[in-house]
Amino acid sequence: MEFTYKAILLHQTEASKPLALFAARSAEIDLWSGIPQKKRFGTGNETSETAGFQREQNPARIKSLQEFYRDEQNVIRDSRTSRIVYMPPEAKVVPELMAQMVEWINAKDELPVPLKAAIAHYQYATIHPYYDGNGRTARLLTTLILHLGGYGLKGLYALEEYYARDLKTYYEALTVGPSHNYHLGRAEADITGWIAYFIEGMATSFEKVHAQAKKESQTGAADRSNFLRTLDVKQRKALTLFEHSREVTAKEIAELLGFQQRPAAALCQRWVAEEFLVIADPSKKARRYRLNDELEERVANGS
Repeated sequence: MEFTYKAILLHQTEASKPLALFAARSAEIDLWSGIPQKKRFGTGNETSETAGFQREQNPARIKSLQEFYRDEQNVIRDSRTSRIVYMPPEAKVVPELMAQMVEWINAKDELPVPLKAAIAHYQYATIHPYYDGNGRTARLLTTLILHLGGYGLKGLYALEEYYARDLKTYYEALTVGPSHNYHLGRAEADITGWIAYFIEGMATSFEKVHAQAKKESQTGAADRSNFLRTLDVKQRKALTLFEHSREVTAKEIAELLGFQQRPAAALCQRWVAEEFLVIADPSKKARRYRLNDELEERVANGS
């Protein structure tokens, strides 16, 4: 028995393999066999692994899920003072909480998609099912929900940029409730402030896209939407460098994207492998990159 779902392919880190995110109806999840169920697809470097879970809850399946999630209590501490900022739920309740969250996300209701995405983001980060990577995965989940709900704008915006401008405000918005302990009020906390912050981020990002589109239309620039859709968000942003210079360095790309130089260099290597970039100067200390011939011509012609 097989099922087919629409999915988006994302990278959690610049060097990681792609991650396929998809949503499935709970009635179909019930028919899946095995917890966790995994299937690898793709060829070469572009391979990915799916993971699915059955909703039926019996002791054997719950035990399987417990092996997949964290199996001990973890805490989030202030990096400067070591003070406990947040204590997630006990490991033994994580599988049930995750199953409930997934069922809620997949449920058909009248809740506007941005609100569902905001609540899902908060709930995932609050459950904190893994030892590491919870924030990144929560943001990926948000992207998936918005994309499938018609708020993807073909990838022309990224909430990550909104968060990155002021990480302190992002974490403060997520920190709500009378206690840092999940079991002492965090689960029932009023998250109105977080939702307001999240929606403001969407509005800011959408306004930025609108302003850019308006600016392009006033300059008489050609419609590049179909072309841009073939590129990811970082590649689109990198194009702005090549509007002023034929060749760039990994350092310049790092400064543009807000990366450290090492991950930026790894990103450039991946772009070379994908034929987005071409090595213009192979020198190790001053390696320079340019766009492939087709992209270079497009940028030169403003198309």
